[in-house]
Amino acid sequence: VTINLTLILTLTLSLTPTLTLTLIMPPSRRLLLLAAAAASADAFAARVGVAYSPAVLGHRPPGGRYHPECPERVSSIHDHLKGGGMDLDWVEPALDGASEDMRRVREIIDEVHWDEYLKELRMRCERGGGQLDEDTYLGPESYESVVAGTACWVEAVRRTVERRAGPTFALARPPGHHAPRSQGMGFCLINHCAVAARYALKYCEGVERVAIFDWDVHHGNGVESLFRREPNVCYASIHQANAFPFSGEASDRGMLKNLLNVPVAEGSDWAVYEDKVDNAVMPFLSEFNPDLVIISAGYDALDDDEMAGCALQPADYGKLMDKFVAAFGSDKIVLGLEGGYNLEVTPKAVEATLAKL
Repeated sequence: VTINLTLILTLTLSLTPTLTLTLIMPPSRRLLLLAAAAASADAFAARVGVAYSPAVLGHRPPGGRYHPECPERVSSIHDHLKGGGMDLDWVEPALDGASEDMRRVREIIDEVHWDEYLKELRMRCERGGGQLDEDTYLGPESYESVVAGTACWVEAVRRTVERRAGPTFALARPPGHHAPRSQGMGFCLINHCAVAARYALKYCEGVERVAIFDWDVHHGNGVESLFRREPNVCYASIHQANAFPFSGEASDRGMLKNLLNVPVAEGSDWAVYEDKVDNAVMPFLSEFNPDLVIISAGYDALDDDEMAGCALQPADYGKLMDKFVAAFGSDKIVLGLEGGYNLEVTPKAVEATLAKL
């Protein structure tokens, strides 16, 4: 057998950051493959999006007093990501009240929360704010600021699902996962995650099943209550046991079996989290076969966060993200900021998360 070696070429292509192919082919196909590779590279450029609006900084404690849920939570993450080397696609929701986008955001907020509760929030903000409860405050700008945060979550869904632009992180505050239909609590006023999920189900073509995973150290009682009877949504939470809001027992699976609660002991580190995610969370979410995965990304399980007692490190969130990308692919993942109150380590944990998408 005679082989003409001048007609054989070995070509290595990095088609994605994680997929490299070594191909042997005749030169006649080289230009076609190089063109395809260039198109792939363009498609993967700036794939990770961040939905953000400066308006989320307007929610401030009245009187300038200290509160752990402060604008610096978001500004520290924003500045860290902007100053880093990641190629991120920053998008800002249109907050114009006359826009169709904002009309839909407010429409879904009205579907998620009781009208009387929303009226109370607006009225109290107009009067200068105050305390909803021992933990949860309102300032003069809080209502529109929190709605802007919800719009960031919805914009993340729109970018990922409607525009097919890749995974997106909603950099918004305050957190929302504790807020049930009729009240605010635990720093939360409007349930951003619930609004984002309902928006996807109502307006995004091809989204019929939404899986929510909450890795905040506190159980997302508000999200759970809103979707307990929703067959097209499943909710899984890994959280510290016997911590606020003192819910999320492992025995509570919901009447539709669409809930999974995974409480972990104080002091739990990556070894504990990895075991629970691999053997409980992933099988549950995978069996649900979602069209969209929304992650309530709280970072208060970090060892240096004083809001609870777990012991994760920033890099552990990258390991968590690796598992989700492997299971579901990055193109159907949306994340939004929930808790995370240490201004030094939370930005590093967010960066570790986004670096794996």
